[in-house]
Amino acid sequence: MKRLQYTGGILAIMLCFTACKKDNQFIYSGPALAEFSNPPSNVNTKTIYTANVAVRDSGLLQLISAHVSGETKMTWDTTGLKNTAKAPTHIEFEGAFGQLSIPPNSSHHRFYFSVKPAAAGKSFAMELNGGDAKPNENTKKMTFNFTAAGMDFNPTSRTFRPAVEANDTIRIAITQAAARFPVALTVQYKVNDSTATQPNQAVEGVDYEFITPKGEVQIAPKAGSGYFVIRWKPTATIKKIWLSLVPATGLNMNARTFVYTVNAPL
Repeated sequence: MKRLQYTGGILAIMLCFTACKKDNQFIYSGPALAEFSNPPSNVNTKTIYTANVAVRDSGLLQLISAHVSGETKMTWDTTGLKNTAKAPTHIEFEGAFGQLSIPPNSSHHRFYFSVKPAAAGKSFAMELNGGDAKPNENTKKMTFNFTAAGMDFNPTSRTFRPAVEANDTIRIAITQAAARFPVALTVQYKVNDSTATQPNQAVEGVDYEFITPKGEVQIAPKAGSGYFVIRWKPTATIKKIWLSLVPATGLNMNARTFVYTVNAPL
């Protein structure tokens, strides 16, 4: 009998907790709301890095409501917003401009657009203004801030001491860890950017040669850097070349001069 009483007590406690949980569940019963979202921060501004080619990015529209069997169509506009980026010059949307649609039986829709190199340093805001759901007053606006991705040599200087003829690798890297692009980039650099011969200047074809195409580096999709390869001959005296990045719209090229030194083995 005691065992039955004990079991009955456990069941009663479990039922109590279940009932409490059910009673305390939050069920939204207001009108259907549509809003822009930017997870995981959920702050309605988003920084997008630009490159020297057009890059694809996205925004998120979500529905605060029970799922509905039909599309939830919404409209948006830029009227009254102080945008410095213009469509389609700087940002070009996939699909009809000013229109978005959440699919049936879904709570969100990701919309895509292309950001062009000339968008660097500009911003674009969009605001929901009507449709099948009421725009949420607090989150009906979304702002995209476009920032040029930085580029630099990695490392920022180099001394190489080959005992025999040998290859050496230098990287050009994107300086922001968050700037990874779905497309390949071509970054250009210049060699010995001077009209006068510098002291100890190495001579191409005599002291070194390029193994990879001279003057450019390929950065693969989703990668943070690319590289070029130079083959050096051993030397008894100091030899140098000077490298600099070529400016490109959409990228922030570090203006430093990369000094590449070759010397005799230690």
